[in-house]
Amino acid sequence: MTSAQSGKYLVAITAEISRLGCFVKAMTPFASGEAVNVKITYSGRAFSAPGRVIYVLPAKGMGITFGAIPADGQLVLDDWIAESTG
Repeated sequence: MTSAQSGKYLVAITAEISRLGCFVKAMTPFASGEAVNVKITYSGRAFSAPGRVIYVLPAKGMGITFGAIPADGQLVLDDWIAESTG
């Protein structure tokens, strides 16, 4: 994940993923309201989308809402969600 404002780069674990967003575990999360570029990789596939931090849990992580998701990214995301609920 990269901050769109500062360019700061963060490698973290993604949890609670949905079609609307995800939770990112991070000891030093970005600020609430910050625009980010999200890239998630799992099982040899990648998903990228713009996003925004919508809430922060200090020393735990942040909630991200996805912006416009490209069609190929939506397919990857849908596959992951189907696999996790499967």
